[in-house]
Amino acid sequence: MFRITTLCENTATFGALAEFGLSMLVETDGARFLLDTGMTRVAADNARTLGVSLQNLDAIVLSHGHVDHTGGLAAVLELTGPVRVVAHPDIFTPRFSGSRPAPHDDIRMPLSREAYEQMGARFELSREPVAFAPGCFTTGEVAMTSDFESIDDRLTAEMDGRRMQDPLRDDLSVAVRTSAGLVVLSGCAHRGAVNTIEQLRTVTGERRLRAIAGGLHLSRASADRIARTVEFLRKADPETVACAHCTGLTAMGALAAAFGVRFRPCHSGTVLNLSGV
Repeated sequence: MFRITTLCENTATFGALAEFGLSMLVETDGARFLLDTGMTRVAADNARTLGVSLQNLDAIVLSHGHVDHTGGLAAVLELTGPVRVVAHPDIFTPRFSGSRPAPHDDIRMPLSREAYEQMGARFELSREPVAFAPGCFTTGEVAMTSDFESIDDRLTAEMDGRRMQDPLRDDLSVAVRTSAGLVVLSGCAHRGAVNTIEQLRTVTGERRLRAIAGGLHLSRASADRIARTVEFLRKADPETVACAHCTGLTAMGALAAAFGVRFRPCHSGTVLNLSGV
């Protein structure tokens, strides 16, 4: 069994931040984990509506410290009880959607580490890859190796007492090893979809890409970056490409054209079943 249930998703950019964010429940024969928790209570409420249990998780993995991926953590913890939360040490860094103070530009995690720990979060913070369940790995810090991917320069963080461009060192993705190759789960891939996949290939030693799901942060990318990302994925030849959130409609159209029936938008309520293991 390999099932991915999208509990919540939106296709907005930070210029018009929607309230639902991204959250995906991943279930295999050997593991159950949640990637991100959305922005509000929506992921938790949708789990109830779908009849999906969030108990007995191996972990919650937080892909990065933006509120649309972490803001629903408190509501999710009400359903999980005490649970391991895997993330990067920068996850609590103050984050902003612009370079200057403005109304509603604060996009950090809404609560403190201590507050979440009182609710049952057991944080495991690491800059290195983490094997958090059988066959399941985080990227660790993603190396910027491709010559066409860059970090969104509109996103800033408060470091050393001043606001600067956010390096998004905490941007994590997950790979699950299967007999047919890696299944890659991405929150946003702020440091580049290609960089992320190559990082996970290095971490796992597996070159084959079976599937990729989640956000690829191409909503404001150039036509060249979109084309080169699609070409990279086409050569990797996954059986499934299931993207939405910050991927953007232009990139989703290009992926749909390249992959045909192998492409699926992973909107709220989408259940993706991969055959075999």
